[in-house]
Amino acid sequence: MDRIGACGASDAGSIPAEGILNKSLYKKCVRARFPTLNTTTLSIMIISFKPHSREEIPLRVKWLNNREANKYAIENPEHETTTEEQTVWYDRYEQNPYKKFFTIFDDEKPIGFMGLSDIDKEAVAFIMIGEDDYRGKGIGKISLKYLIDYGFKELGLKRMTASTDPRNEPVIKLNKSVGFREISRDERDISWEITK
Repeated sequence: MDRIGACGASDAGSIPAEGILNKSLYKKCVRARFPTLNTTTLSIMIISFKPHSREEIPLRVKWLNNREANKYAIENPEHETTTEEQTVWYDRYEQNPYKKFFTIFDDEKPIGFMGLSDIDKEAVAFIMIGEDDYRGKGIGKISLKYLIDYGFKELGLKRMTASTDPRNEPVIKLNKSVGFREISRDERDISWEITK
């Protein structure tokens, strides 16, 4: 990984990817550049976050219907969502001041989404990498760090929670790596929190 900086802001500077993002980076989006090695070339991923938009409804349908992406992420992974259902969701989202969602991009390609729900003095965090080729590459960690920093610094939250299926080892490791603390566990769910 080399740098995170602002995109769409005039001169917000940049800081190491492992560091905490400063408030000026939230104007439009944040970019993270890091190399990935495949068999023939070294390529650079440019990860950015932009507010969720209505144009991404078809992607929500695709990702929420992707069994590999949703098997641990949603309550009923067998449910096939539709464009109509996600349009209704988005209509409600636009009217809901207690939710803030972002789309995750690699350069200009949307690859997933994340967000905060039930925003007050605390919020519930959620992330989904919808494109299969992008899981296991550190994008979840960069994205969740951004979401945590956004929640604490931009929204003034005191606490964030999350829940994870106990079989979802990658997300369990992810949550621990960014500072979430396990607060309860049963056979269906692990509850997490992180405080300011």
